Amino acid sequence: LVVQLGRGVLCSGLILTVVMTLRKTVLRQDVFFRGFLWWTLLLSLFVGKLKLFYENPLMVKLFFWWNNLCMEQHWLCHLYLLGIMGSMLCMFRRRRKLKKQIKGMRPCRIKDTQILVWKSAVTPFSAGVFHPVIVMPEVLLQSCTQEELDAVLLHEKVHIRLGHLWCYLLWDVLQSLLWLNPFLAVSRKYFKEDLEHICDCVTI
Repeated sequence: LVVQLGRGVLCSGLILTVVMTLRKTVLRQDVFFRGFLWWTLLLSLFVGKLKLFYENPLMVKLFFWWNNLCMEQHWLCHLYLLGIMGSMLCMFRRRRKLKKQIKGMRPCRIKDTQILVWKSAVTPFSAGVFHPVIVMPEVLLQSCTQEELDAVLLHEKVHIRLGHLWCYLLWDVLQSLLWLNPFLAVSRKYFKEDLEHICDCVTI
């Protein structure tokens, strides 16, 4: 498993390079294709089982050192698995903390939609996977017109309907399994930025 995930780490670096290059050049103006590009990162979890790594001389030279290292240094495999568990633990703690905060929020209704009100001045967001909720700051409810609130609410509904909350969860899982690649954490903001642009287009 560690051998395959290690290859996935290396491949994810190559895929990220292609994704970042295309989204800044050829696909700079195409919001939807930019968002689709990020799905190619999921291939990183499966490429490690390809026969290509054993049958192609070039691939053997590029990637087989990781195979040999894992076979010779068993402690490295345990360390990698501990890294996965640590990353997933951080992810669950972060999500659990947000869930606890959400539980303590005051419910409110805008037309036919129930939302939760956060007293802090934060950006409106949606959270949850199986039971998604929409959170808005109290200051926004007090300062915005009904038309502006409807637009914000629609934006968050589109996030939920397009499955973006599931996309964020998949990214967290991917980042935990391939934690050795630091560029996944760095590029997360670009991933979220592209999903926001898609949501804006659909909302408009």
